[in-house]
Order: sequence, then C-alpha cells, then structure tokens
Amino acid sequence: MKRNFDILSIDYIHLRLPNVNWKQEDSLIALNNLPGVGPARINKIMAADQLCEFVQRHPDATQLYENMQQQRKTAREIGAQFVPAWSGYYPALLSHLEHPPPLLHALGDLDLLNHQPPAVAIIGARACTPYGREQAKLFGKSMAFAQESIISGAARGIDMISMQASVNAGGKVIAVLGSGLDVCYPREAFQMLEQIIAQGGLVLSEFAFGTR
Repeated sequence: MKRNFDILSIDYIHLRLPNVNWKQEDSLIALNNLPGVGPARINKIMAADQLCEFVQRHPDATQLYENMQQQRKTAREIGAQFVPAWSGYYPALLSHLEHPPPLLHALGDLDLLNHQPPAVAIIGARACTPYGREQAKLFGKSMAFAQESIISGAARGIDMISMQASVNAGGKVIAVLGSGLDVCYPREAFQMLEQIIAQGGLVLSEFAFGTR
C-alpha cells in the first residue's frame, strides 16, 4: 500500500543509509539540528509517526547521522540530558503552545520540569535603571525565602540580577537559554549557571548544541 509522505516534502528515491537502525530519539536529535526544519514541521512528522523513516530516507542521511552522533557526544561531555516530547519529564504546560519544542536539552534536576515548587517568571530590560536593579534583587531574594522557583532567560540585566539574587539566597532557579547549552551567552552568566545546577536547579534549551 502506498504511504502518504506529503507532509515530508522529500524526494524518496534516495537510498536508505546502510547499516544504521535509526531510533526515535536519535531521529529527533538529528531533525532538531537540521537547518530549516522547526518545531511545527517536526511535530507534524512526529504526529504521523514518521520520524525514523524521514531521517533514514533523507538525502543527507549520512550527515544527519554524524551530526546526531556529535550531539550525543557533546551531551555526554557536559553531562546534559535529552528530554523528548514523549518523555515523562517533558513539561505538561508546554503542550498548550501552538508549536511546542519537540526536544529539550537539560542540565540539572529534571524533576523540576513537572514537580517544581510554585514558580514565578521574572524578565526585564537588559539596560535597567538602578531602581530596576534593586527591585530585581529584592524579588529574587524574596522568591528564594518563599521557596518559590524563578524561571528566567539568563539575559543581561533584570534576568541575571534576579536569578543571581535567588541563587545567593539558596533558591532554586530554572534558566531557559536562547542558545545551545554548550554556548554560554552572555559569557558572564557562566558562573551563575554553574551555581544554579549545583544548588539543584535546572538549565534548559530547546536548541541543539552549538547553536549561537
């Protein structure tokens, strides 16, 4: 019976990659690192249960496999974990997004993804005023004392100030990066991110390793 590959938009005349038995997670890691393929398309492929077939029949399947292996290698080197959308650790709240990220990369305590204490998102300007800096410190410290987690983006300014204040007060913080976990941006956030992980917090990214 002829299968419908309309959503894949790929020429399937190409031969399969020999001697490779693609697994679901490996296929997802490969796709998540493929330029021009975003969450919306990956989610469609997943919904059609065609992840493995897509990557195995892709014209650049060999390169996809090598890239996936490199992603795995980087994860081992830095101690990161992959959290695919079907994982029990995957945050239930993300399912409400129109195009939820199909794969998360995590450093730290995965239990925080679904069993965290009450959490507050704090975001703000990079070029903040002295008053803004003081309020960010106050909020960060207060959340730690109230045993509430802070979720923020680790950007310069309000984000970093509130997160650092919470960490200094013993709070648990969830940092969501706009780069790969192996690319610390801004650079001055590196020590803070290490503190977050050491204190039982979590650092997350939806982006593949190496993404800047």
